[in-house]
Amino acid sequence: MKKGRLNTILLIGLSTVVFIVSLVSFMLLYQSAKDNLWNSRLESGNRRVREISGLLETQLQSGIPRKQIIVNLQKSIVNTDVGSEFICMYNTAGVELCHPNPALIGKKISLDNSRILKDEENSAFLEVLNSGKLSNGIRSFPEASNKSSEIVNVYPVKGTDWMVASHVKIPALEEQLTGLYLKFSIGFLLSTFIIIGCSVIFVRMIYSRYEERMNQEIDKLNQELSVLTRLNNQLRVFQTEDKVSLPVTGPDQEKSIPKKRIIAYHKDELVSIDTDTLAFVFLQNGITYISTFSEENYPVSDSLDELMKQLDNGDFYRANRQFIVSLKAIATIYIYGKNQLKLITTPKSPTEVIISKNKVASFKQWLDR
Repeated sequence: MKKGRLNTILLIGLSTVVFIVSLVSFMLLYQSAKDNLWNSRLESGNRRVREISGLLETQLQSGIPRKQIIVNLQKSIVNTDVGSEFICMYNTAGVELCHPNPALIGKKISLDNSRILKDEENSAFLEVLNSGKLSNGIRSFPEASNKSSEIVNVYPVKGTDWMVASHVKIPALEEQLTGLYLKFSIGFLLSTFIIIGCSVIFVRMIYSRYEERMNQEIDKLNQELSVLTRLNNQLRVFQTEDKVSLPVTGPDQEKSIPKKRIIAYHKDELVSIDTDTLAFVFLQNGITYISTFSEENYPVSDSLDELMKQLDNGDFYRANRQFIVSLKAIATIYIYGKNQLKLITTPKSPTEVIISKNKVASFKQWLDR
């Protein structure tokens, strides 16, 4: 895959994942902020009507006439903005006692004026006032009245038939939510682009380092493969060549001449095995066995060290503590682990034949004779 195409796929993949995660986070955060704003407005209205009700009760207990209390409350709320939120007061009969718009004072709420929705219960606003109990909910008006819905909190004043009410216009609240949504949207887009950009840069940096490291590993493997190829080529050459043993002269001549046959045991018999037929010698459970190319195994009394002295060092190699292997039996050489070699023999050896890293150099020299 071309690098440019890979970078494009990476950018698209990261962008998609980051966009989805950011969008889900944005929706959750916005919904949480929306709920918090709604609940805070509801709690704020509850707190205001409780405070005003408590203040009115205190004035009543102080002996201030009721009419004067109503006048004082009217003076404090007159001409306040009714477009967002405001305070007014009714009596339980539904008559307006105080309102920011003085023209509405004295008017009575009719049964079909508006309704209150709370916890899936729908009641007329007049019925809520008639009950004389605290209440809150969404106040909706008939479409013909052209009035917007409100969040209403109603709280009774003890010892009177007064009902203090706070009103929060829902369109004003929705306008605040719209502004909040726009801010969240801008923040979402900016954060998404920043995260995508940083992620792409970070991933490309990691990929560049990984690519550099992989190239180094590939170069190293190519070098090892080249060495291994040469070893296998040498092995094939040596296996097809006829080796000529040079005569040995001197006092140790008898010791230097390798044996042509090895005595082994087969049941109760002694068997003479030609060394040319030997594939490998191995140690198993403390017993030394010789294995022929015909896949026959015979136990012998000599140790691996003693047998190695008796065999032709040009044809046999002491691979490790458990194995002596014939050159003719080596089928393939593999790189094994770190700086080790693994020999595949024919016939197959009972266990893996591993050349340790300390013996790799001598094994190569043995092959290169």
